[in-house]
Amino acid sequence: MDAARGERAGGTGAGVGRVMGGSMPSLNDSTSANATEDAMSCLRFDWRQRIRSLPALGCLAATDRTMNENEIHPRPLVAVAVASLTCVLLVVVAFLLTGRRAGGFLVWNLFLAWLPLGFALLAERPDLRRRDRWGWAVLWVLFFPNAPYIFTDMIHVGPWRDPQVWVELGIVLLFAMTGLVVGFLSLHRMQSLVGRHYGPWAGWGVVAASCVMGAAGVAIGRFLRWNSWDALLRPLQLIKDLLRWMARLPADHHTAIFLGLFTVFLFLSYLMFHSMAALGESQSRTKGK
Repeated sequence: MDAARGERAGGTGAGVGRVMGGSMPSLNDSTSANATEDAMSCLRFDWRQRIRSLPALGCLAATDRTMNENEIHPRPLVAVAVASLTCVLLVVVAFLLTGRRAGGFLVWNLFLAWLPLGFALLAERPDLRRRDRWGWAVLWVLFFPNAPYIFTDMIHVGPWRDPQVWVELGIVLLFAMTGLVVGFLSLHRMQSLVGRHYGPWAGWGVVAASCVMGAAGVAIGRFLRWNSWDALLRPLQLIKDLLRWMARLPADHHTAIFLGLFTVFLFLSYLMFHSMAALGESQSRTKGK
């Protein structure tokens, strides 16, 4: 028995020696190779994954369904539609109670804030020719500033010592927030459209440029008193006025500060809007699993 046991042990040792010496392949070899490959892959720097893992930059590099969908969910549309009807109803009630038609301009400006959303939805239709798509995109650029413009209507609120001023301020803010969300819905559609064709960073480039142009459009509308449709009806006069305004801009520190602050306001507001939209989409996918 001892001799047999020694023979078996010797055979086992020889087998181990042959494997260690590389004379024949084994399962341990493939496992070791896979482990080495996994270890090397862990050492590789995947910058895309690292960016997506950061909370703040993850939404900027998003390539999930929120950027790839060619449709708009009905819930945001229903929400802004209800908010818009509520705004109009408040103006009607205020007119019935006071007899003043002071809120008509708010209704008109809110209507203008809805136009970019319609242009964005038309621009992303899959059956459009490229020329027509560019046409709707240009109209969207011209009318997008109407969405955040309503915030400047707070200039009509006052006098500030009147207790009724807080009621007026609440109504104007409701109109302004509704118009801003409607504008952001349209901006999200344009970001998705560009992101599908040129990548997510190009989509965020459109967002940044839109915030700059939106702030400039608000300033042009509030300070120079030009309208969006004047770019189509009176382009030469508008261009001349804009050139004179831009020449005075370096010396006009208040307007320059307004442009910078309003651009930051729009971009950060949209960043929060986009983050909440992505969070809702993530929760919906989690519930669906």
